[in-house]
Amino acid sequence: MRTHLAGLLVALVLLPDVSLAQTGPGNASSVNHGGRAFGRVEKLEGVYFTNFENSVFTPCAGPACEAWADKIGYNVDCRPELCAELERRIVALNGSHDTWALFAVTFYGRRTTRTYPKTSLHDRGQSFLLEHVGDFRLLEMQN
Repeated sequence: MRTHLAGLLVALVLLPDVSLAQTGPGNASSVNHGGRAFGRVEKLEGVYFTNFENSVFTPCAGPACEAWADKIGYNVDCRPELCAELERRIVALNGSHDTWALFAVTFYGRRTTRTYPKTSLHDRGQSFLLEHVGDFRLLEMQN
């Protein structure tokens, strides 16, 4: 599926930053989560796609985001409280988690230090451990 960001802008809603982890861009240590090693905290802007069965975060900026589906993306991992907050943001902007939506985001988190064997068809073989949700704007959604 190819999505064009230049299409209809359904809504532009800015929600306040939410941080459930006391980490920030200055935290240089690496961590293990779910049996995987993650590097230091980074601030990444990009596109977050989600639908009823999978999601992907693709770091990109500006016009490069128009071809987000062709770029390397990450599975999103997070602690239960932060995943629940991310879900609430999705539903607040999209009305449901059962339909697909595309968001412009600023995420703070950690990338896996190496790829891993894929466990499903939509697995990207690499993950982003989300630690803070910054900007979160709806770009496009299923009609």
